[in-house]
Amino acid sequence: MNKFVASLNFLASDNLRDRLQKIGAVALEQEGWKISRVPRGQKGSGKGSVRRITRGEEVKLVSIRTTKDRHIAFPRADDGWATLGEVDYVCAVSVDKHGAPQEGWAHIIDAKEMLARFDRAYEARIKAGNSIPLGQAMWVSLYHKEGTNPVYLVGAGVGRPENFPPKLKAKLWNAGEMPEVEQEQKSVAEDVQELLDETPLTIAEAKRRLAMTFGVEESCIKISIEA
Repeated sequence: MNKFVASLNFLASDNLRDRLQKIGAVALEQEGWKISRVPRGQKGSGKGSVRRITRGEEVKLVSIRTTKDRHIAFPRADDGWATLGEVDYVCAVSVDKHGAPQEGWAHIIDAKEMLARFDRAYEARIKAGNSIPLGQAMWVSLYHKEGTNPVYLVGAGVGRPENFPPKLKAKLWNAGEMPEVEQEQKSVAEDVQELLDETPLTIAEAKRRLAMTFGVEESCIKISIEA
């Protein structure tokens, strides 16, 4: 059963990504976990999304991932998936809807389940003729129902009610606070840019994600690059 929080008393300076990260942290804390940074030199250290969590004698690693377009990504690595193969849990924190989100939804997902979904999504896309080079991020939908046609639905749906529903839903805006329209319009571009900072993104992948976000055919998406 998920919990709902009316307000987390965000700072006025908190952007949407900051707020989603705080919602993820609160979700973990409400499940009894204490959150800390991974000590230097230990597995998972040096990775911005990875945190050490403890509950009693349990010590685990979690990757807290935020998304403003309701997809989650991990980069392809030599032996599987960067970061995903090193953690025990993924805390995926998404908005409730595109355009003008009102809530943040935090899911706590077994990393083995997420890994299995990414593996079968990768296999299906490669079989369909897609190219996913090492170091490139692959995106999988949290909420679309898993299917085989189109191929990008393979592995989708981990955040659906029948799988790993939100542990916590929280209002994104304090009472009396109005979201910045410009910030919401930039949300998809910010998600893409965050991954570009870590990994290359192909034009085909960018078009696919934008088409899914706006509910249009990929042929309707035009991307212009100026040197």
